[in-house]
Amino acid sequence: MKKLFCTLLSAAAAVALLCGFTPSAQENSAGAGLITKTYETAEAISSVNVSDKYADVNVQAADVDHVTVEYSYNSSYNDAFGTGGDLYSFTIAGPTLNIQGLKGDASMSVNNSKRTCTLTVKLPRKAFASLTVDTSNGNITIQDMTSQSNTLTTTNGNISITGGSLDNLSATANNGKVEVANLLTQTFAASTRNGRISLSNTSALSITAKAQNGSINLDTVSSPVYHCTVTNSSIVGNLVGRAADYAFDLTPGNGRVTVTDDSDSSFALRSNGPVQQGQGAAQSFTASTSNGSVTLEFAP
Repeated sequence: MKKLFCTLLSAAAAVALLCGFTPSAQENSAGAGLITKTYETAEAISSVNVSDKYADVNVQAADVDHVTVEYSYNSSYNDAFGTGGDLYSFTIAGPTLNIQGLKGDASMSVNNSKRTCTLTVKLPRKAFASLTVDTSNGNITIQDMTSQSNTLTTTNGNISITGGSLDNLSATANNGKVEVANLLTQTFAASTRNGRISLSNTSALSITAKAQNGSINLDTVSSPVYHCTVTNSSIVGNLVGRAADYAFDLTPGNGRVTVTDDSDSSFALRSNGPVQQGQGAAQSFTASTSNGSVTLEFAP
């Protein structure tokens, strides 16, 4: 394995350092009491794996020539572990960059607002083979990425995806929300135990969404196949397409089914019970709610 080239971000400039050098901590120029360290590599990276416990993780396509990783934390965050030193290890195995959080303790209070740590990965604007991010107690933010295989997981945090093309995408927020905007994908699968799932201006070949205690909201979304399940809320969709092109299998729980089409005033499904219609159509929408309604509106 190879260590990344490291640089230390100071108020004046980023100073290039030799491979394997560990930079010392310095206050950043923002004056917010944050300690910032930056690592970079010119190696040909096509896959990125991030594993952490208590940090917010940001991955973004940027106007950079090579991979740059920066993490910022305050002294309260580092003191919580009772030891100093670097918070992450960086290794390269073939075309894969592995970023591993070195510290974390189950007894650490993740709700203590005085403790702050953010990891930011900046990648060149190109297509990557895979992206994996797993943080137990933190938010995940992905911006303008292009990648073929993508797995995002957080136990106690939110997942936010904006822009880009993430094929074969799995997003799991156990106790948090999943929010997606302006995304192109192939297979999209999202689940959350306590939080909503929201997609806007998104196109996919298939969409699977499961929210145990939260709603599913689809705003200007296009897909030939939908599978949506909600336990204690409703499913609301403003969808691109024609309702007549879909087979519907919709089950409301203590609510109603309503399906309309802005381009076809003769099409309307309204029911207080399960609805099955258009079976055999090439496109399909399957939805189930335990305690809520299913409301879908199609538009060209």
